[in-house]
Amino acid sequence: MSANPTPEKVTLVKENRYDKRKIFGTMLIWLCVSVLFSLLPLLIKGLTFISREIPFSLMDIGSRGEFLLIAAALSPVAIMQLISSGRKWIEAKAICYVACLVGLIISCYLYADMSVASISPGHYNLSSVTCWSVWLFAGVVVSGAGCVGLSGANDVSNK
Repeated sequence: MSANPTPEKVTLVKENRYDKRKIFGTMLIWLCVSVLFSLLPLLIKGLTFISREIPFSLMDIGSRGEFLLIAAALSPVAIMQLISSGRKWIEAKAICYVACLVGLIISCYLYADMSVASISPGHYNLSSVTCWSVWLFAGVVVSGAGCVGLSGANDVSNK
């Protein structure tokens, strides 16, 4: 046996490196552009609190389900990007797809439930809404990043 790899192994290693760079590149672009821009209204809200010298917390920024709305807006974008990609790494894509879809459904339900509960006195727990919103938003960002990253894992040989 020789120490030199066969041409097939070299090609496979180059394809895997390309896939990893492409995956992390698409994830980074999605996180920087989509997620940061979607958080911009909340960042401006926080800056407004600071400029008016009003003490605030995360509850003051996301108490009306803003994080749920952002999660519900980010999920379909990530899902559509994943659906339009190839069949490579189909199992991982299916897991990210289901996680993003579940995040979308739960975000929509919780926002609707929170909106109706806020009308009835005593049924609206501010800290609970904020906590659920932030955790669900974080979950959608992680699963959405997986969807977007895996959408970049197309077959290099088909290009």
